[in-house]
Amino acid sequence: MGTSTMPPPTPSRPERIPPTRPVVRRMNADASPVLPALTDPPPRPPSHAGRPRAHRVRRGMESGTAGSVAGSPGQGPHEAKWCGTTRWTAVPASTLSRVSLACDDVGPGLTQGGAITMSEHPPATSDTVTSADGTSISWNRQGAGPALVMVHCVATSRAGTPQQTLASALAEHFTVYTYDRRGTGLSSTTGPYAVEREFEDLAAIASLADGPVDVYGFSSGATLALLAAESGADIRRLALLEPPLNPEPDPGLAVRDEAQRRIDADLADARHWFDTQVVGVPEEVLAGFHPSAEDLENTRTIVHELMFLPGTPPQRFAGVQTPTLIMASDHTAPSLLEWSAQLGEAMPRATYRVLAGGWHGVDDNTLTRTIVEYLSAE
Repeated sequence: MGTSTMPPPTPSRPERIPPTRPVVRRMNADASPVLPALTDPPPRPPSHAGRPRAHRVRRGMESGTAGSVAGSPGQGPHEAKWCGTTRWTAVPASTLSRVSLACDDVGPGLTQGGAITMSEHPPATSDTVTSADGTSISWNRQGAGPALVMVHCVATSRAGTPQQTLASALAEHFTVYTYDRRGTGLSSTTGPYAVEREFEDLAAIASLADGPVDVYGFSSGATLALLAAESGADIRRLALLEPPLNPEPDPGLAVRDEAQRRIDADLADARHWFDTQVVGVPEEVLAGFHPSAEDLENTRTIVHELMFLPGTPPQRFAGVQTPTLIMASDHTAPSLLEWSAQLGEAMPRATYRVLAGGWHGVDDNTLTRTIVEYLSAE
């Protein structure tokens, strides 16, 4: 698949939301798991004077690849993972339910002085639900409030997503449902694959809520949520962060077939091929990083994205009536910014906002504030 030749759009006065500038920052890499391959990113702005410097990291890679990053002065190294291109510094699982990030600004869910305080909520619940074709989908619920379902990106699970802390932040305002997409993590899968089966999985998760659900999707998970809404899924509102759109169709599924051939032969080779040849991550960026056993197993699902991403120009979604918040980072890949802007123009009930952030990622506090403001006002 070649690079899109669509001219850059002219967004209609997108609102730029400043970040909450957490002291512990999410790190972002600089390649994107979208089709076609992306160009090099623009330089990041200098850090604010007087603030701790963000963790120094190597440039990024595809989902689930782990490596170490150097910490801020006085801190040891942290593990980092990638999904698409977003990178996060690991937080011990035992702290996720009670501890959150310090920040400088006050917004929804923040207290004066800059700490997000975790209020008492019902205990988190994990279980499985059976999708329409008999596939077992593993899910987690936390928080209290209106139902919000999170849809993850390519070849990752709840355990491997780079947005580990986002669910906890959103759970201050919503009952948040996260789940392993079919074929990843603890969820099973049933062949043959069709994107409609993923719509049914999403409906099965939504059925766990007492009423209508809102859906948040990141990267290709955002595209999947958008396709579900297009199909008529019972989604009240969408919040999408940088959905990759590939205008070029692949009617013969040639790329999908090549991916399957490599998966059948060697998962590590398939992962490396996907990173370098499909996504376009440079070899030097990948050097020294190795996916875990679970990451390799999740690699089997790259063929899912290779089936539903081709043939998704922004104009395709002009008939979607679901109220939709489309978000993009001001320092993301140019093609992702273009697609987000074009999608905002094409969809009749879309709100397009450019957020201060990094390469294919926005910090959890800024995302939470923006999503809360939108869903509260709609």
